Amino acid sequence: MIMTNRSHDKRKPGCPFCAEKARVRKHGFARSNIQRYRCTGCEKTFQAKYIYQTGTDRTIATC
Repeated sequence: MIMTNRSHDKRKPGCPFCAEKARVRKHGFARSNIQRYRCTGCEKTFQAKYIYQTGTDRTIATC
């Protein structure tokens, strides 16, 4: 029986600034409870998904 760690099965997004995937680390959560990431290559932070509030509606944009 082979045991695998499921936490490594989740896919991390690539950095939208420098396109690195191997250097992306989790970096807390945004106010909207969406996971934030930090690239250790270019030192920038980003989210894989953004929520914009327009009036009373919530719009979700996926990058």
